[in-house]
Amino acid sequence: MIVIGHVDHGKTALVRALTGMETDRLAEEKARGLSIALGFAHCEMAGGTLDLIDAPGHEDFIRTMVSGASGAQGAMLVVSAVEGIAAQTREHVQIARLLQVPVAVVAVTKVDLIPDATLPARLAEIADTLAAQGVTGAELVPCSATTAGGTDHLRQVLARRFNALPARAAPMG
Repeated sequence: MIVIGHVDHGKTALVRALTGMETDRLAEEKARGLSIALGFAHCEMAGGTLDLIDAPGHEDFIRTMVSGASGAQGAMLVVSAVEGIAAQTREHVQIARLLQVPVAVVAVTKVDLIPDATLPARLAEIADTLAAQGVTGAELVPCSATTAGGTDHLRQVLARRFNALPARAAPMG
């Protein structure tokens, strides 16, 4: 599953919280705090292993995001509860749609940074904006990579979505 979304919405931190794996491995990524290359991690699920491809969110690395999304069976879109849908979010959704990679899950991160009372309105805003882009049926999961709040629920949703994916044919060779 490709992990996509706007830069600074917490994709890498969320993958780390879910898997315990660091996907930013280049010195430049660590120094800048910015994913440049595709990062790889995996989650053990009841039905098998879910591979996560952490795609860069910055517009300068959109080709890298496309290469990671090509052939993916599904996408987890990461959207910050603080910022909501951003320019790169829209672009990543458009690219996923063009590549026929369905957005299966929307992880709404950084929920620990907004007042609880504003979360329902933010979730509705995100859902409405995504629906206008043709994303329907994806479950929105509020979570925080910092506090780990909601990550257990996110794992459950990912497991459900993972187990619902159609089996892929073996590569020819």
